[in-house]
Amino acid sequence: MARILVFGDSIVFGNWDEQGGWANRLKSFYMKEALNNSDY
Repeated sequence: MARILVFGDSIVFGNWDEQGGWANRLKSFYMKEALNNSDY
């Protein structure tokens, strides 16, 4: 599993974003992809 390290401020964190900012959106995307591509 690869790791992504994100540095930033409120834009990265998503203070005013209902979905949690772009870092959280990126995490959600890759978690869904991992679940869809699993062999379970």
